[in-house]
Amino acid sequence: MEDFENDHWNVALGRPLNRVILLSRFGRMSGPSKVIVLDPDARAGRQVLLGFSREGVPAAVVAVDGARPDVPSDGTGLVIVGGTDGRALDLLRKTRLVLDEKQLDVPIVFSGRGVRRTDAEAAGADEVVLHPAFLRDVVTIGRLLRGQPAEKREHLVGSLAETTGVYTLVRALAALGRSAVLTLIRGLRRGEVRFFHGEVTSAQVGLIHGQAAFHQLLLWTEARFEFHHEDVVRRQQIPMSPEELFVDAERFLQGVRDSSGQLSPSMVLEQDMVRITSLGKQIPTEVHGVLRMFDGHRVLADVLEDSPYRVFETLRVAQRACDVGLLRIVDSQRPKATWRAVLAIEE
Repeated sequence: MEDFENDHWNVALGRPLNRVILLSRFGRMSGPSKVIVLDPDARAGRQVLLGFSREGVPAAVVAVDGARPDVPSDGTGLVIVGGTDGRALDLLRKTRLVLDEKQLDVPIVFSGRGVRRTDAEAAGADEVVLHPAFLRDVVTIGRLLRGQPAEKREHLVGSLAETTGVYTLVRALAALGRSAVLTLIRGLRRGEVRFFHGEVTSAQVGLIHGQAAFHQLLLWTEARFEFHHEDVVRRQQIPMSPEELFVDAERFLQGVRDSSGQLSPSMVLEQDMVRITSLGKQIPTEVHGVLRMFDGHRVLADVLEDSPYRVFETLRVAQRACDVGLLRIVDSQRPKATWRAVLAIEE
């Protein structure tokens, strides 16, 4: 991988060339927290190692030249296994055997190629990251599972503050190919994304459904979330392939960034009543309706969700209102997320 910082580079991992509380970025965990990387391809192994290391997660590459991988007994919280075809399956079986012999309740994530999901799971993998996948997806899944006992791996609970946002979270979860439900809760607001064998088949936030709801959720910068395996009906509210869905999501986020100027979805805005009163009837009635939603308490993302107008129309009104002094940013803002935003909306 030539440009490691490029999140949109497909990483050829493994090719030759229930309630879990997510903790802080730097791994303040009471249990085992180290990530062990096993991959016959040394270059691919180093890429995965760098992916975890740059997020402050302790990780190490262990050689797989011997008959059995030497997985450390102390501090191991997750094993990432790469490779291709039959050799990868053999490495998976050996890794699971070593963990069982050492009585280590440690999750295994398989990130190799040329292996069917059912075969990888039968060989001992707890989760299988489908390809093509991004390195960040492997890291996100690893962070979710790291140090978690077997009985808690099918129902994960966390916080968006410990991820790079809804976009990368949903993309990583889709790569698992699971049928599951992702529920996000922020205050009294609740959102939901349903996966059918990895396909994002429906989304809902408030009274909004489908693609529009998914777009609204992409603007959430803080929320609690739960991800649990569940039999899901393929509703197809969002009739897009995974590739089309995430390309559309990137385009939407880019449009939000371009339209919002200095504004952020997490900002709280309030009206400057003196300025509004002085302009009086010069302000169109429709604009007054938008301005009234900025009450000094709701974040911009909430206003965009509640507005009767489209996201970009509301954003343009808010941006212009700030420029002419009708709206102002509330001095006391909420703290930013600990991870950098995927499209710099927060930063």
